[in-house]
Amino acid sequence: MATINQLSSVDTLQGGDQIPIYDQSNGDARKASLTALAAFLGTSGGGGGLTFPLDLGSVADTSISVTYDLGGL
Repeated sequence: MATINQLSSVDTLQGGDQIPIYDQSNGDARKASLTALAAFLGTSGGGGGLTFPLDLGSVADTSISVTYDLGGL
């Protein structure tokens, strides 16, 4: 099986393109389309946002927000 660095690159993504997903409950890797990922992230033609907690030590604001737009998928 090829490692991620052995795979060829793609410059333009399509909704049907597939990405690897590790299924922790079954202990193996599976595939999912970018369309399924967009649906999971709650996008249905619009944008959304995610918040990631950060460990910044003594800095008061310990999160970062990321806004994304997957409406083109």
